Amino acid sequence: MAKNNEVWAYICPICNEQITTKHSLEVAKSHIGATHDCLNCDGLLMIEEDLTVSDFGEVLVRRYSEMGVTVSKEQATGTFIEF
Repeated sequence: MAKNNEVWAYICPICNEQITTKHSLEVAKSHIGATHDCLNCDGLLMIEEDLTVSDFGEVLVRRYSEMGVTVSKEQATGTFIEF
């Protein structure tokens, strides 16, 4: 559990829900740039410097686009099913 009741909370950009974690702000700060699964929708998020989160799939799509590569969010994150 977080120390001093300073728990890390964020609004998920995928499901738009307010999420309160069991992690302290210090733990979140030590993981800036890492990915995190939304506790509500299981979406893949990236922890930003201001302790907000971004949709990691959209971040990847934007970065690939900057390199001249066009991919879908599913392709970028490897979260698609082939039949």
